[in-house]
This record gives sequence, C-alpha cells and structure tokens, in this order.
Amino acid sequence: MERTACFGFCPVYTLTIYGDGTVIYNVEEFVAIKDKVEATITREKIEQLVLEFEATDYYSLDDNYIERTITDAQTVVTSITIDGKTKVIEHYHGDFNAPENLTALENKINEIVNSKQWIN
Repeated sequence: MERTACFGFCPVYTLTIYGDGTVIYNVEEFVAIKDKVEATITREKIEQLVLEFEATDYYSLDDNYIERTITDAQTVVTSITIDGKTKVIEHYHGDFNAPENLTALENKINEIVNSKQWIN
C-alpha cells in the first residue's frame, strides 16, 4: 500500500507486506519515524489481511477511482498478489464514487500491520 502526498500534511509512505509476514515500511514525509523499517507480523495477521481483501471483493473492484470530486486529497494505491494473480487499485480520496469498503480496507491494512507506531 502506498499513500501519496496531499495539499497539507498527509503521511506519505509505502507498506509492503509479504506472505511470510515481513513488512517493509518506507517513509517519505509527515510521519514520526523517518527511516525504513522492517518488521514482522504473524501468520494469523497475514490470513486476516487476505480475508479483508476477500471480504472487500477486491478483485471485482475497478482498477482506479480517480475522479476529482474535490481537489488536494491523498491517493492510496493498494495491491495484492495471490497465486500469481495481481490486482492494483488507485484510489484518490477526492473521488466520492469509490466504494466505502475500499477505504475501510485501506484503514484495516494499517490497523493489522500497526503502522501507526511509525506514522504518529
């Protein structure tokens, strides 16, 4: 998951989560920890992430939600690869046509990985 800049102080960072539980957090700006961090999450948390993507019906969503209903918002790019099948979604948070469950998934990724420990 990647969170881009906005007009303001949105945290800008990338989270890469691997099936073995490795989490790579790369920082850009407006976050507490200004270094690359490598962490590990449990197998259960990986399974929980996969279930969240499935509950969102991620593979059936559009590839992007980028309409500029409002300007200066953050974009979040999520992706998942399972069994060689990859799906990427670009979600501009100023697009009010995006499904609410996509935003919920983005937040859930942060929650499961506990990224607030690096962001706040």
